[in-house]
Formats: sequence, C-alpha cells, structure tokens
Amino acid sequence: MSPDNLYIIIVANDKRRSGAWQYNGDGTLSGTVDNYHFRIGGYYLDENSRAKRANIFCPYAIGFNAKERPQKVLLRSAGAHQRWLRSKD
Repeated sequence: MSPDNLYIIIVANDKRRSGAWQYNGDGTLSGTVDNYHFRIGGYYLDENSRAKRANIFCPYAIGFNAKERPQKVLLRSAGAHQRWLRSKD
C-alpha cells in the first residue's frame, strides 16, 4: 500500500439468501445482487503507515435518506485469549 491512496476491496460470493444493502459495524457495505453477495471495504495508510479501514458511504446502494453509521471499534487485550498472544508474521 502507498500513502495518499485509497484501496477498495470488493468480495463477491455466491448468494446463500437475499439481503438488502446495509452498512456493517466495521465500516463496510454489503448486500446481494442477482446470484451474488458483495462486501465492499475501503483501506488506507495512516500517518504511521498502519493500514486503517475507511468508512464506506454510498446513498445510492442504501437509499438517499440513509445516514452514515458510526464505525465500531473493538479492542482486545493480549491476555484475553491465547490466540492473541501469537505473533502474526
């Protein structure tokens, strides 16, 4: 990733069931079209060169009267579970 760029990731899976387009708590946007389920996320590098998720706001998909949903931030301490103690190389 390069600073000053926004990266859009679109995940397309086979649809298991129909679903309206919605904002997710993690700042992504998801919904179904035809036989596919899509999830759209945006990412950028912060001032410390760490990858951060950008909130997606798309009134066309959700509806023009929709409001942006605040992103939820989940924090876990290293002692919360054994798997968090392993390094992720």
